Amino acid sequence: MKREQILLIGVAAILALLIWSKLNPDPIRKSRVTQLPLELADLGPVDPVHDLAADGGGRDPFRQPRDVVPLPALELPFPDLSVLPALLPPPLPDSGPDYWSRNLLAHPKAPPGDLEDLVEMDALDQGAVEENGGEALEDGDAQDGDEDYANLYDSIQRTTFLVLWGRILDEDRWDKRPGEPLTFQQVDPRTGTDRGQPVVFEGDQYTGFSFAKTLRNDIELRVRALDPSAGAVLDRRQLIRWLLDQGVREPVAFQHAEQLALEGIRLAGEDLKSWLSLGSVWERTFRYDQAFALYAGLAGVDLPSGEIRPQLPVEVPAGKFATRGAPRVGMARVLRIFQLEEPAENILREAADLPDSDPAAPLELGLLLLQQGLAEEALPWLRKASGFQSSRNHPEAIRNFVALGQAHLQQGQWPEAKRAFQDALNAAQSGALSEVEARAGLIATDYLAGRFAEAYASSVEAVEALGAQPNLLYLRGICAAANGEPAAEVVRDLRAASRADKLDAAPALSALAFWFEVMGQEDQASESLNAALELDPEWPYARYLRARRARQDGNTATARTDLRYLIGGWPRCAAALAELGWLLHGEGRLDRAEVALRRAIVEAPQIPELALRRGINLLSLQRVEDARASLRDALALQPDLHEARNALAWAAYREGDLDTCIAEFGELMDMLRAEPTHTQYAYAQLWSDRVAGHDKLRLWTDEFEGTLFRPEWDPQSQARLGVEPAIRNGRLQILGRHREEGETRVFRRQRALTFQAFHGEISAGSDHRGDAGLYLSLENRAGRATWFFHVYRDRDGAVWWQSRQSAREIGHERSSLRVAAGTPLSVQFDLDREQEPPVLTVTANGRQLFQDKVTVLKTASGELTMGAFARTRQAVAVDVAVERVELVFAQP
Repeated sequence: MKREQILLIGVAAILALLIWSKLNPDPIRKSRVTQLPLELADLGPVDPVHDLAADGGGRDPFRQPRDVVPLPALELPFPDLSVLPALLPPPLPDSGPDYWSRNLLAHPKAPPGDLEDLVEMDALDQGAVEENGGEALEDGDAQDGDEDYANLYDSIQRTTFLVLWGRILDEDRWDKRPGEPLTFQQVDPRTGTDRGQPVVFEGDQYTGFSFAKTLRNDIELRVRALDPSAGAVLDRRQLIRWLLDQGVREPVAFQHAEQLALEGIRLAGEDLKSWLSLGSVWERTFRYDQAFALYAGLAGVDLPSGEIRPQLPVEVPAGKFATRGAPRVGMARVLRIFQLEEPAENILREAADLPDSDPAAPLELGLLLLQQGLAEEALPWLRKASGFQSSRNHPEAIRNFVALGQAHLQQGQWPEAKRAFQDALNAAQSGALSEVEARAGLIATDYLAGRFAEAYASSVEAVEALGAQPNLLYLRGICAAANGEPAAEVVRDLRAASRADKLDAAPALSALAFWFEVMGQEDQASESLNAALELDPEWPYARYLRARRARQDGNTATARTDLRYLIGGWPRCAAALAELGWLLHGEGRLDRAEVALRRAIVEAPQIPELALRRGINLLSLQRVEDARASLRDALALQPDLHEARNALAWAAYREGDLDTCIAEFGELMDMLRAEPTHTQYAYAQLWSDRVAGHDKLRLWTDEFEGTLFRPEWDPQSQARLGVEPAIRNGRLQILGRHREEGETRVFRRQRALTFQAFHGEISAGSDHRGDAGLYLSLENRAGRATWFFHVYRDRDGAVWWQSRQSAREIGHERSSLRVAAGTPLSVQFDLDREQEPPVLTVTANGRQLFQDKVTVLKTASGELTMGAFARTRQAVAVDVAVERVELVFAQP
């Protein structure tokens, strides 16, 4: 039927309808409006708003169709971080790990000089000792012979010029007076052999005599020189104390000390100190049962029934001194010897609460609490004891000052600790043990306060004044290292300290391990640390060093065990908290890492690296605002902490603020423009370029929906063998039969300079009798290929790749990969344009087939075609399908 006829019929129908409506007498009836309920009918579980696409069959009607989409944001790696600050070795006396991080947490510098200098210095020192020692011996033989003989032999002065050397043999020889007869055995002083038989010298046969200057003779003479009257009570007690100090070298001193103590009770039994002197004698001679019974009797404390009561050589007045604290202090002291700390503490508290002005009870209670790590509780008792001290120069008062200094150290109170140690030093006698303790306390306080130069100067002065005491050598060694003194001096002092006190050498060995590691002597560091832990497995600093090393080496189990031990005992140790926090970050336990790092910052807010690492951990937690605040805190503490500025750029990128990200990178590169090789400059430059370039990249994807090709495809230009590519069932198909040998292609074009990646999945059916693959091809303006790269499956399922540039074959190889009919072959072409020239990587099913530089793609001005092909050697069936393709390119 022709078009005019159709038009005529339509017009006639319309006119007939109009005529009929006018001739019809019945009006058009209006429809009745029915009232509907206001409530919506129950639609069941389907939400009419949210479940529009509940059946999942179609596209989101509200999403705007887009040909290309931006790529997902890059996952930037964190900038390289310097190692965490390390703890310098702590001093002795020590504050405890809770306060180490205030001034000892730092980036240590290796002491200057070479360890080879140590050998030369040791040799010189040894030579000087031997040389001086030889000269002293010769001088002594020549000039001080009589003095040397006097140390060995008794002597009788016969005349002004004649002295006989030997032994006075009388039983009562120490009681002899000048002019009384003496029985004397003469010896040859040069050989020590006797000369003849003993001779009795009458009083008129000699002008004087002397006893050898031995400890035994000194003891006997001092005892006999003591005034036996009750008026010499103080002299008696001083002599008893001196005798107790000599008893280890000369046991007879203990016998005399006990005899003098018993006589003191007989002469001054109303004085408590007389009884305490006897108790101290029994303690020093290991008769603890007698000492405890004596103290309990004096205090009026009943011993448990059934206990065997020791026999005492003196009757104890039971309860005579029940209101005095000293007897209970003695009881506690004995209990502590047997490590009965709890009952000892209870007894000391009872003694300290007595209305007694004796400082012994509060002092001993304070010391007990101090040794238990309860410095805050110990301080009031120590202050109370200090107020009761009658003389600042008394040994107990000096001991009190030292204890106060140690208590303030354990509280991190450096000025108060220094004041207490200075009081102890002012009151101490020159050369006494108390002077050593006071000087050590002053040095330790300056060191913990970060005054390394002052601490080093004081340590040098202390060693010169008091000699090579092990603790002073240790202090001089760690202070020298912290102050930047030569390495040989540091190692010499620490080695000497460890050798001088081998049973308590863990601190010195740990310090050696630390400084050996800083100096790059890894083997010696490991050896020293192992030796320290073998001596004292619980030494906190050695455990810290092992944990730090284990974390750096990836030994997380050991690191975690040691760090939890440290934090369990000293929860304010910022260094241990930081190490644990970063360990947890590395394990991916980010929430726990945040807790540890936050606590570390509270304890050591002056360390910028802690704020930096917390910021990075917060970034990993996606808490960008909190991360930015922490990173800015780090920069406020250290403006040249470039890692923090790079991390700030990272944070801006995480929020999608590309401009701020690039600005942060640019500011850092401007700051480091004079150091283009700096690690952080390289990071900023690399990632600034990458994020800017990545922002221009677009992803074009085709999943072959519908039935028509998208306009970018060219399915016909190279389809001349009787097979036309088509889209069927969500796939691009090249299906049919070639008329002759050749290939059918479907492709799209992309400007070569903008190409980044191409990916596709291709499969061949069981009827396919040729090659099937994906390809890239660089074409000139005339449309001729100047370079190409093919990846294809042959008719037997083997996967090949072939590349050619102009007439030069780059490669044509068969891989070990095989793909069965109907199985997809996933091919990926990736071009890395950051390298010069660009590097092309080609993979098939995840296996790399090719990776090399492709110079032709560096400045290619033509177009790059990419797509799929089916190739046969003769007129046979083809069956090739492409499931999906992706193209990544830079948007101009």
